[in-house]
Amino acid sequence: MRGKAAAPTMRDVAELAGVSIQTVSLVVNGKAQIGETTRARVQSAIEQLGYIPHVAAQTLRSGYSGNIGLLIPDAHNPHFWSYVRGVEEVAVQHNYSVLLTISNLDPDCERRALRSLIEQRVDGLVLMLSYPELFCNELEALRRWGKPVVGDPRSYGGDEVVVPYDRLAREMMAHLLELGHRRIGLIHSVGRPEHAGERVAAYRNSLIALGIAVDDRLIVRCRPTFAETSEAAARLLDLHPRPTAILGICDLAAFSAMQAALQRGLRIPQDISIAGFDDIEMAALLTPGLTTARACSLEAGRTLAHFLLDRIANPDLPPRRVEMPAELIVRGSTGPCPEPRDRPETPSMPGSAATKEVTA
Repeated sequence: MRGKAAAPTMRDVAELAGVSIQTVSLVVNGKAQIGETTRARVQSAIEQLGYIPHVAAQTLRSGYSGNIGLLIPDAHNPHFWSYVRGVEEVAVQHNYSVLLTISNLDPDCERRALRSLIEQRVDGLVLMLSYPELFCNELEALRRWGKPVVGDPRSYGGDEVVVPYDRLAREMMAHLLELGHRRIGLIHSVGRPEHAGERVAAYRNSLIALGIAVDDRLIVRCRPTFAETSEAAARLLDLHPRPTAILGICDLAAFSAMQAALQRGLRIPQDISIAGFDDIEMAALLTPGLTTARACSLEAGRTLAHFLLDRIANPDLPPRRVEMPAELIVRGSTGPCPEPRDRPETPSMPGSAATKEVTA
């Protein structure tokens, strides 16, 4: 049985190229001025042999790993994958690799994910933590070790990219109220009750400003899973009278509301209007297209990556804050509130969640 062939070494490259090991090292690490003919000869030898530089050794010599860490809270929501795409796009442009971990909105998973990133050789981290108050020791250790962190300075200091959800929520409520809707359901699908608090506050305050009493039965809190958002939508649609509009705290919750409405034979937006937040790519592809609030998450990811790479190069930069140019996107899923005589009664569905509690 033949043994595995030994991996080519820097010495093998030097012998094939007819140069010294030091010259190969200079070419591999991009150091000093090497003549183009010599550089081309070394590169040709590297390609012929399939030589791969020893990353750990390079890290020890340079002090840089060429890796950045990224933690996102939810693997199911395309909104967060847009952040990943933005971070990776900028990282690749600057010859960095991205080490990704996901907390799935669970404090124990988040602790493991954060510690996993800390244990890796990374030059800095982009953290989107759901439970930052639980990780004071880990975040303080990162500061002591000089590892730059960007994200939300309210949690752990540093650079921040802000999506103005409070303004967007006010604009969304103004849009629905201008269409005549007064009985508006809210699917508050979050990992923690306080998450998206600014959107819930805008919902309440917008109603109160018009003298409309807030009906707490119209606010259903659940976790951000398809199963629970579908159950929450069913609960709202089974109310009597049912809401004339449903607002999802994110686009995925709005999708669940659209599906539940269509299953009940309701027309969108003639019988019920539905809207969401974030403007994930799928929102424009639905029929009708989803009215939503664009969060510019791809550009937010790019900005966070630029912030981190700048801070790796210059740790003494002052904290920076950028607000994304978010906007309300009106599509076909919202329309005028139907007159009472035009509102069809919602038939009971098998397995209806009318009396079933939706738990957090």
